Amino acid sequence: MKTYDCIIVGGGPAGLSAAIYMARFNRSALVIDGGEGRTTSAQINQNYLGFPKGIPAKKLSRLGREQAKYFGAKFAADRILKARKIASGFTLKGENMSYKSRTLILCTGVKDMYPSFPGLFNYIGKSLFWCIICDGYKTKEKRLVIVGHDDKAVATATQFINFTCKITFLTNCDEGADHISKRGLDALKKAKIPVVYGSITKIHGKRGMLNRIELDNGKILQADYMFNKQGYTPNSVLAGQLGAVIEGEGFIKTDKEQKTSVPLLYAAGDVTSDAAHQIITAAHQGSVAATSANEDLLLDFQKED
Repeated sequence: MKTYDCIIVGGGPAGLSAAIYMARFNRSALVIDGGEGRTTSAQINQNYLGFPKGIPAKKLSRLGREQAKYFGAKFAADRILKARKIASGFTLKGENMSYKSRTLILCTGVKDMYPSFPGLFNYIGKSLFWCIICDGYKTKEKRLVIVGHDDKAVATATQFINFTCKITFLTNCDEGADHISKRGLDALKKAKIPVVYGSITKIHGKRGMLNRIELDNGKILQADYMFNKQGYTPNSVLAGQLGAVIEGEGFIKTDKEQKTSVPLLYAAGDVTSDAAHQIITAAHQGSVAATSANEDLLLDFQKED
């Protein structure tokens, strides 16, 4: 079994950035990716530096992969099931193969808790989004439905009044099953955002652009965009298997150099924080993680005092 200088689990912006940097450090780097993640949707990213008209997330990923391959990084289509720390680094067991590396960077992202309805994936990245920072601008003067059931979702809903006044807050559950506080309800009232109880059963639209939403109680909501604020789960299982410190809601704890509590284990991207889930942030963190890994691989006489 070949031992890589670095294995990177996850082929999103963080993982691809880490791969480019490791390859350019002339280290053997392998990216293992299961083909899932936020950048596999039809989303067009419009706030990444250097693309005035935006760039499809899939295209940015394709270009990043080509760039990493150009400098020598390798790729494997696999899903890692188990990770183990050994004296010389790490061993990984995937669905297809086993792997070994001296250092390991986890860029495993998060799993979004989308509402369930037929044709869901036809809308993700076109008229169904999850991030106000990335796509709030698209909703200017549009009819908008925020789907969520807690005060965090309420806060996001009230922030949308900077873009549109045509907002509806949908709990996607029966009244009483939500977790919205009195303070949250007062905030929605102050922002003049109506609250609608009920669960989504069907979406109507064409070519990924929705126009109305049917609920289980017979209500119909007119909408141009939907924002999912039902939360997400960090994919931090592998970090837990390796004994890394996991914080609060399941995020991998890292320092400013993207190092975890386990030597030679690093993490980057959405899996490390509840804040700023941005492609540009993930790419930055991936580059930092790779730089840290490279420095930790230096021989003693190569290191600065």
